[in-house]
Amino acid sequence: MHKSFFKNLDLQSNNVEQVYNENLKKWKIYNTNLSDKDFVIQEIEHLLNINLETISELDLEKRRIYSAYLSKIKSQFPWDLEDHYNRYKDIKKFYMVKLNLNQTISYEDFKYTLYEYKIQYYYIWDKLDEDEKVELKCDFIDQLKHIGKKKEATKYKELIKEARKEIKSAYKQYRENIISNREKRIDKKNPSRKLEDKFLGLSSNQKADFLFKYLCEHYRKSKRTSQVKFINILHFLKNDADKNEYIFTLTQDEFNKIIEDEYKIKISKFAKSAKYHDVEIQILNKLEYAFRMSYEAT
Repeated sequence: MHKSFFKNLDLQSNNVEQVYNENLKKWKIYNTNLSDKDFVIQEIEHLLNINLETISELDLEKRRIYSAYLSKIKSQFPWDLEDHYNRYKDIKKFYMVKLNLNQTISYEDFKYTLYEYKIQYYYIWDKLDEDEKVELKCDFIDQLKHIGKKKEATKYKELIKEARKEIKSAYKQYRENIISNREKRIDKKNPSRKLEDKFLGLSSNQKADFLFKYLCEHYRKSKRTSQVKFINILHFLKNDADKNEYIFTLTQDEFNKIIEDEYKIKISKFAKSAKYHDVEIQILNKLEYAFRMSYEAT
């Protein structure tokens, strides 16, 4: 897509206005039933999906035209992405005020506004760490669910459904890439190990395996070498996690071996935190919920 986009964007031209008008004219030939807004949506999607590595490989003249064309497109689709990011960081909430359906909105305007929010979402997403990405994704989907429940949303049902599917699919791909990259690093360290032997084996189901890895990564991140951290995770998985969802029957010796192999930590005493029932279980339950939302999205 990126190569064809740069080909269509006449990189030899110094007149960006002319390039824009020619691209729009060509696009209209094959999209007679769509509006100029749809063209702008397509172009900005192309621009924002071109990664920085691709852009950095361009010569100065091509980069100049890219920047000029991006400015032209954004002028047709005006909003300050950085402003939206800063607001999200302040309030930790993604709002879709323009889609509250308190007033009549055409199908075309709903589609366009929803796309605007998706662009904001992806822009914010790229600036967040892994934990924050989970919160943003859940928040965005919850907003769409809330809008979709309104009786006024009936005619926009398919647009909302497709947007939710897109966000879930993008997150699924993101998680798969993380897991794949992590497993590649493990393979390089110890290529003789079989994939099914890397973590938990038959004493747990796959969903519990993934939750285990998720908690090891996200729970008490500042205490990566703490024995208590892993003991709390073991206690949670064996005693407090939903047994209808998670099978986790490892013995202490089996668990200790996994932690020692994967994290170079040997547990000497299996005593959970004194604040487990007052503080830690609430944190673990919150992380389990975030994990479940992302897992169900797959």
